[in-house]
Amino acid sequence: MEHQEPVRDVLQELQDLLFETDVRTSTRALGYLGTLIVREPRVKEAVNRLIALWKEPARRWLYLRVLCVASGVPVGFVAAWREVGPEPVDAQGAFYFIASIFGPIALPFVLSLQVANPRSRDKWRRPSRSLNPYDFRDPLQYVHLGAFETLAMGCGALLAVPFRGFSAASLAIGLTLFRVSIWVGIHLCMVIFWKKMEDE
Repeated sequence: MEHQEPVRDVLQELQDLLFETDVRTSTRALGYLGTLIVREPRVKEAVNRLIALWKEPARRWLYLRVLCVASGVPVGFVAAWREVGPEPVDAQGAFYFIASIFGPIALPFVLSLQVANPRSRDKWRRPSRSLNPYDFRDPLQYVHLGAFETLAMGCGALLAVPFRGFSAASLAIGLTLFRVSIWVGIHLCMVIFWKKMEDE
């Protein structure tokens, strides 16, 4: 959060420069005689909206999450198009099995290490769209984002089914199972590490 104030100051200064009404100040700041005439009111509106957006961290993190999740769709489509998923039946079965048990087994183990990490937050917050997903002191936020990214990748792979057939469907099913297992793992971790969770 240390970077917010300087950026906010720069944006405010930009607005002052663009929409300065005093002739002397405009001349000194812009380096020419006369005032700056703004022909596009939408520019001012955009700057105001940008400043307002920066003042609302919750909305900023929501937009970031939406962007990250949306980027998972083309990634899943390209992966399915290149037939990344396993083709032999045995390999597909193993893929489905690992994807199904990863969340409930691996996730509690990994997060148990974070419980003892002194750099972790004293209290973890429940996953929320309005929180910073890259705050590694609060690991559930990143895992929560990863679950939705995986689901988006599964949707992208599903879009490739008409072109790649069963191999794309196999990848889509595996990614969906992986997403569900992560979701189960998140809720399991909130139960196991209930003392670490922040009160609602």
